[in-house]
Amino acid sequence: MLNYCTQFLEYSILRLILTPKIGVKTAFNLLQNLTNANINDLFSKPKNILPNIRKDQEQQLLIYPKDIDKYYIKHQLWLEQDNHHFINIFSPYYPKSLLDLYDPPIALYVQGDIKNLNNLSISIVGSRQATPNGLQTAYDFAKDLANHSINIISGLAEGIDTAAHKGALMHGTTTAVVGTGLDIVYPRKNLDLAYKIIKQGCIISEFLLATPPSTNNFPRRNRIIAALCKGILVVEASLQSGSLITARLANEIGRDIFAIPSSINSPNSKGCHLLIKQGANLIDNIDDILQFWWINTSLTTVNKFNNQINNNSINIQNDDDLTTKNTNLTQIQNKIIQNMGYDPIHLDILASRSQIDINVLQAEIFLLEMDNMISHISGGIYQIKK
Repeated sequence: MLNYCTQFLEYSILRLILTPKIGVKTAFNLLQNLTNANINDLFSKPKNILPNIRKDQEQQLLIYPKDIDKYYIKHQLWLEQDNHHFINIFSPYYPKSLLDLYDPPIALYVQGDIKNLNNLSISIVGSRQATPNGLQTAYDFAKDLANHSINIISGLAEGIDTAAHKGALMHGTTTAVVGTGLDIVYPRKNLDLAYKIIKQGCIISEFLLATPPSTNNFPRRNRIIAALCKGILVVEASLQSGSLITARLANEIGRDIFAIPSSINSPNSKGCHLLIKQGANLIDNIDDILQFWWINTSLTTVNKFNNQINNNSINIQNDDDLTTKNTNLTQIQNKIIQNMGYDPIHLDILASRSQIDINVLQAEIFLLEMDNMISHISGGIYQIKK
């Protein structure tokens, strides 16, 4: 077991991260082989620590990174703030579940409650362009699972991630895994949400401070989302969604995979349906998850439709349109279509979700029905026509 000056080890880990050509896997292998006797060889005789290291990697380790001292000052200043942490693979707080990965991160920046990293957790993921029904579902599942002391993990992105974090904050804790440095909040519109998560959970990243968002960062972030949890719940995902990759990686390292079915008419249902066909557990209420994990619960399945009619539904705003706007419709009609979703919806729920006066809504619904855009099913329930 390595027992060395914490500050020197921290500095060495940062230098490893800043060294060109040293990937996460190589850095992890080097640290795994460290002892008190050979730690001084890390940047002078790395081959003594890792005999199979490539020649170009060995040469890079001998070069002192020009930005290391400047970065270390930034790093130390960040750590001086309340609830700011930097943990490495030797720390007792480092989540051991990450070691199931082929390339576990050698260190994590954490802002918030560091103990939250080792709680029983489920990851909730899905589309950024989520439907209103998908957002409501993610919110409800997160809220109810958090109420059973299950930590909710997601990625702070728009859509399903945002809804999951918000739901979790109603009754419990949540962890946001991000693809930037922790001194950057992305997307910026989730700044207030990030502050709330820090107070009631934590935000984590393997990326150095000041790392901007990049398309290359998010697959790396997603592997952490896959590994931190006991299981992963996919709420909505298209066939091209990165959530499917996250779910498959989670499956490869032995995590439980749950998927929620939805309307066959929605593109965002295709990914979940594919996962179910491939063996994921079909879920339509949280009891399915709790019983799968053998958690005793007295929770009964609640009629969500009645709850929403009684004004218990939420209004989660999403900037992404459900459908491409129809230029032949009025602005208010486009708003109605975007808030309907692909599943049948009661007029009262639609009024609450769209914030349109019920009398105005009824008149516009009649016009849309006459234009063959929507159909009346029964009892005030409508659906977009396929």
